[in-house]
Amino acid sequence: MDKQIFNDNLRQIMKENNLTQKQLSEYTGIPASSIASWFGKQSSSPSIEAVRKIADHLNVTIDYLIGRESEDGRIIIEEREYLTDNERELLAKYRKLSPQKQSKVLGYVSALSEN
Repeated sequence: MDKQIFNDNLRQIMKENNLTQKQLSEYTGIPASSIASWFGKQSSSPSIEAVRKIADHLNVTIDYLIGRESEDGRIIIEEREYLTDNERELLAKYRKLSPQKQSKVLGYVSALSEN
């Protein structure tokens, strides 16, 4: 996780919600000293549990907080590379399949790409 991206995204969403570090601490149960340490010169990384609590409270995804999702919900694969709507739909459907069916889909796609 890129700490700077997390810090920037968290700062921005806290600003949009007029939320102080102290208030975030009170709402999430995360110690204020931990939150302050993420923004200090010797910034530490939050635990995944802390990121989850923040995401839940601020009604954003963990992927958004850590920089893997844009504000409009597009998933960022690599820097500035996004999934299209069709790719997201395909990925969502693929993830719902059993491992056996996922294997069949991969075989089918491989066969299609060979032509």
